[in-house]
Amino acid sequence: MGAHTFVQPGSYTITARATDKDGDLSVATTQTITIRDINPRVFTSVPPNIVVEATSASGAIVSYSAATATDNVDVSPAMTYSYRSGTLFPIGVTTVTVTARDSSSNVIVATFTVSVVAATLWIAREGNSFRLCYVRVPGRTCAVQFTDDLRTPNGN
Repeated sequence: MGAHTFVQPGSYTITARATDKDGDLSVATTQTITIRDINPRVFTSVPPNIVVEATSASGAIVSYSAATATDNVDVSPAMTYSYRSGTLFPIGVTTVTVTARDSSSNVIVATFTVSVVAATLWIAREGNSFRLCYVRVPGRTCAVQFTDDLRTPNGN
């Protein structure tokens, strides 16, 4: 009796016969075995959350690295993204969904966010001086202080 190893999903027909001690063969028995891939892919990397400054009133073009995943059967299962890299993302927070699907329709999903931040500019009066503040990405500010005649920069 021989052993069989099945690597790929599919239907396999096995025919077996036995021999008794006198060398007589039995009637052949046929059996169909179906091997199914029930294990979904596993993500090995997903882009991190991204924060960028808007480059227009519509948002910003954002590129990100591709997600990667492994699968026990498919060498390169299909990966899809709800928003493609290198396209315009609107101002605000956008959740990008990455879906990995193998040929057996096993699916795994991961997400990351792309935050497109609009720059903010304001002027504040402090006594006889004015302060111009410009906020680009949250947590990073830039301030310039002018004298009361607003002609000579004095500050950072």
